[in-house]
Amino acid sequence: MNLVVWILCGFISMGAGLCYAELGTLVRESGGSWAYIRTAFGPIPAFMSAWINLVIVPVGAALQMQAGAEYLLIIAFGSCQTPVIQGQYASPFLFISPSSTFPFCRDQSSRWEAWF
Repeated sequence: MNLVVWILCGFISMGAGLCYAELGTLVRESGGSWAYIRTAFGPIPAFMSAWINLVIVPVGAALQMQAGAEYLLIIAFGSCQTPVIQGQYASPFLFISPSSTFPFCRDQSSRWEAWF
């Protein structure tokens, strides 16, 4: 059953990708989804979509980082009460650490590929 759901979701994703490619060939403006929404529905829904993507989506990522930081601090401190100041600094660290290590890992993997 899991495989059937996985395959079904793959077809849905493929259909969405094909629709996005079709829109890219029909609407010859820069701006991605903003240009598509503006062409289909007008400037006001496109403006609202741009602001939602600019404000709401990063807020969700920030909340996920804050929750992850709290869980990491619970693991680090155990049953002791976690200091508030460390909770404030742990959340940006969760964002910075994967962002800073990814280029290093990519560079190392390309060195290994060149060696082989």
